[in-house]
Amino acid sequence: MNAREMIDRYTNEVARQLPPRARDDIRRELDSLLAEALERQAEKAGREPDEAMVAAMLKEFGSPAEMAAQYRGDEYLIGPVLFPTFKTVVTIALTVLATVQLVIFGAQALFGNTPLTIASLWEFLSTMISSALTAFVIIVFVFAVMERVPGNQLPEKEAWDPRSLPPVKDPNRIAPVDLVLGIVFPLLAIILFNRYAYWIVDIDVPEGGYHFFPLLHENFLNFVPWLTVSWGLEIVLRSLVLAQGRWNVITRVAQFLVELFSIYVAYLIFTGGPITFNSGIDSLVRFGLGIAIVVGLISAVVTLVKSLLVRSGDTNIAPRVA
Repeated sequence: MNAREMIDRYTNEVARQLPPRARDDIRRELDSLLAEALERQAEKAGREPDEAMVAAMLKEFGSPAEMAAQYRGDEYLIGPVLFPTFKTVVTIALTVLATVQLVIFGAQALFGNTPLTIASLWEFLSTMISSALTAFVIIVFVFAVMERVPGNQLPEKEAWDPRSLPPVKDPNRIAPVDLVLGIVFPLLAIILFNRYAYWIVDIDVPEGGYHFFPLLHENFLNFVPWLTVSWGLEIVLRSLVLAQGRWNVITRVAQFLVELFSIYVAYLIFTGGPITFNSGIDSLVRFGLGIAIVVGLISAVVTLVKSLLVRSGDTNIAPRVA
């Protein structure tokens, strides 16, 4: 790890523990402060800064939690000692809550008396948001009480090693394998449903041998052009992002719109009549579509939030230290 990377990791770890609005300004301020301090130490030592010099300097400044506490001040509801655990508990609790509610809603939509309509989806999302807020408030209250228990405050000095700082996470970085798979599978789906839909068959095994019957109902085949457009948009978007090598605000918004269109197509199929000739398989497919629509709505909201929060371009500070 070189001097620049160690400072980047330090400032990123400090900024991660600060309020979002202040992160960029404080990161730049701290980066400038560290660069000047390192320059003075390098001049005093008469040599170029190296890893050992940066590590010694950062130890003098204190751990990222200590530095963040100085910028944040002493007034907080949940302090830096408990806050990482608080985030983990909130993430797990809300994920489990959303999953349980999603499964229950899907079962009611398929087997109960709750039709999958815009009104029922809106009621489900409202209930999920209300439950999530209630759970969040309870968790905050519990951790706020724990914060007031002696022993949960930040120790005066924390032993740490600058070399153990985690790498800086770039939210705009792509995952090439995921993008390639996101191109290949829709392409295979386009070929399968447009050219070889008759390969998808149902098997009957009476006495005397096997009998194969078309599985996909002709009513479903009317939606194949819609599916083709949806898959084509996904291929174009992922190819563009793969070519650019990064996500940005425009491609995030485009992803949100593509996801909304895919949800709309799924909703048309769900409400558009029979999907297969086999009633048992048709019920399973319809159940899967209902779950996919709800999950897709949640995913689209997450994508929209990312498009609002993630800035276009590199989020790292330009290097100033050799």
